[in-house]
Amino acid sequence: NFGQLAVGQVKVLPLRIRNLGSTEAPLIPSGLNSTGPFCIVNALLPVPANSFETLSLQFSPLAQGIRSETLTLSCPALGKTLTISLKGEGVSPVLKVTPAGVPGLTTALEPASITTIDAWSTTGAPCRHVASGDRATSTVTLQNSSVFPLSYKILPILDSASNYNGKLPFTITPCEA
Repeated sequence: NFGQLAVGQVKVLPLRIRNLGSTEAPLIPSGLNSTGPFCIVNALLPVPANSFETLSLQFSPLAQGIRSETLTLSCPALGKTLTISLKGEGVSPVLKVTPAGVPGLTTALEPASITTIDAWSTTGAPCRHVASGDRATSTVTLQNSSVFPLSYKILPILDSASNYNGKLPFTITPCEA
């Protein structure tokens, strides 16, 4: 099981194949979709008698969702077949900002490889119009429910008028993508 992996990323896991027999075991792979998210990334060498070979299996999801395939390794010389179930999930982390539609904030950031914050909030964001000299405060919450960490920056918008407290409006920008 490859677990969760961000869409577009690659994860390689080793699979050790042991031959307990007294003769070499040449293996023939089948069952993997040639355009699917799973593949064998190293040469599939015959497994020597009373020894092992390590096969490198790769998962690289191109879309969100759970993917599964079955790899079959056949050895006609020994009349044996080995079946391996492969499973992984492609995920795309999303940063949710509430309340939605807050001026100066993006409601969802979906970069391909950025990852999570558990929860964070601040007060004093420019959430509604107020008359000059009046005050209004609101809470803005950023949340990402995926298993990945998310790096971000809060940056001022330099070419805009300041708020009542003299602070500039801001944007939230991912630090990596």
